[in-house]
Amino acid sequence: MKVQLLKTLVVAHFAFYSWASHAAPSYVEQNGTVVIEAENFAAQHLDNKRRWHIFSQTQFQHKYQDSDLPHFENASRGAYIELLPDTRANHHETLVRGENFAEFGGAVAVLSYPVLFETPGRYYIWARAFSTGSEDNGVHFGLNNQWPESSARLQLCDGKDQWTWSSARRVPENHCGTPNTVTIDVPTAGVHNFMLSMREDGFELDKIILTQDKHFQPNGHSMAETIASQQQFPEKTQLKGILQYKRILDSSENFKYVVDKREVGTHQLTLVTLSQRIGQTSFQILQNGQQIASFTNPKMSVDNKELYLSVDGVSLSKNDIIEVKVQPDQSGQPTQNLWRALVVGTQK
Repeated sequence: MKVQLLKTLVVAHFAFYSWASHAAPSYVEQNGTVVIEAENFAAQHLDNKRRWHIFSQTQFQHKYQDSDLPHFENASRGAYIELLPDTRANHHETLVRGENFAEFGGAVAVLSYPVLFETPGRYYIWARAFSTGSEDNGVHFGLNNQWPESSARLQLCDGKDQWTWSSARRVPENHCGTPNTVTIDVPTAGVHNFMLSMREDGFELDKIILTQDKHFQPNGHSMAETIASQQQFPEKTQLKGILQYKRILDSSENFKYVVDKREVGTHQLTLVTLSQRIGQTSFQILQNGQQIASFTNPKMSVDNKELYLSVDGVSLSKNDIIEVKVQPDQSGQPTQNLWRALVVGTQK
């Protein structure tokens, strides 16, 4: 068996990746309201004919057919999405079903926004959109890959050439739609996948609001996104150098451990001791009364810094007795304050 003295903590290096700007935050319903930035979708599917593209001050160049210039200047948070290529911005251009027009939701260019709802029931959908023509102003909404009539064909007629809020649903008797009639029913509390898909290409979408308030009327950028706040977990303050283990056995004055069947095998044992400015304490690890390792704390300039003292290749059988013996120096410190734990780790 090989005995090792590790004088410093093991430092783990993690690679951080920069994800695309449309990586979705954790959306939640708050007091009957959900606010979504359109560019923060979680996934896009069925985009082989048309695709939603993100536009911002740093991300606006493309090579697709488009009938207008970018409009990120007054977009919420300076970003929005547009459905490209845009081959039918006005009525005189050719309508191709399933390519630049989709009569029903869920057929072309589907986006997903998972939302945690605490309050089930009916939600009114508002969209902040930008339209410059007569055939770039409609979109479908859905939930959990269901596309009900109540959330189909949101239409934007008024407020051309500017960011405008709409909750009007196009119907045969009113092509511009009746205000505040686009709705979705959330069946239960929990996570549901709010979705949208193409009706007309060239549609530009900045923000979405779902609200249970039938009389709600947004304006301007309206409210901020409803994003879940992440709880801060306590950071690791002890055993920082232990990156993998089978079992951690806390120190005690008269430490003795009977090996459980789950620890049977060949392992590395690591004794975690605490540094001392004064004195040098010695330690023994015994297996069935026989010494298998001995260590002495090195001289240190600080107290209570963790030291990792390891012995490799220890073969453990069920009911073996593992003991830690402390031989304190003349400082008179209690022995349980001189070491922290014995770690049973997997031998590589």
